[in-house]
Amino acid sequence: RSALGQICANADQSTNAMEAANARVLAFGTAVGVIEGMRRAFLSLIKTTVDVEKSLTDISVIAGDDLAKSGFSIQQFGKEVFKTAKEVGQSFDATSKAALEFTRQGVGVEEALKRTRDALILTRVSGVDAKVAIQSLTSTLNAFKKAGLDSSTLVNKLVAVDNSSAASIVDLAEGLKRFGSIAQ
Repeated sequence: RSALGQICANADQSTNAMEAANARVLAFGTAVGVIEGMRRAFLSLIKTTVDVEKSLTDISVIAGDDLAKSGFSIQQFGKEVFKTAKEVGQSFDATSKAALEFTRQGVGVEEALKRTRDALILTRVSGVDAKVAIQSLTSTLNAFKKAGLDSSTLVNKLVAVDNSSAASIVDLAEGLKRFGSIAQ
């Protein structure tokens, strides 16, 4: 009987030891998962920071003199780009690319921010990608320069016509782009 009792006690100790080992393995796995999650978050933060800095540097290089003339620092411009992205529900990447494209066109810092906002609103309303919206907005504004249209007025008019007719904003913008120079 004593040998049988000792075997049962050893079996219970063995079970307890296995349960404790299992708990340690699970705790270790959880700790590793948390650490890996933190590592990925930091890498993502670093990548995002580098991307933001690159975008702002690209804009700064192109709009350098215009930034100084307008009284904007690159940090203020970056804040405005972030604010615009938040207002229109777009990513910083898409918003900064639009701002970069408008600064390349030499329209001025404030006008670039305004056109960026309007192009991204056009993107959200019409469903076209930002590149198409930027091209449509730019070509239409260039074609009707003498009419004194600004980007906000143009977007509002395109949306109004889109809502009241069967033509889509994309079709309207494409038509204006193609026939704007003829209309002049």
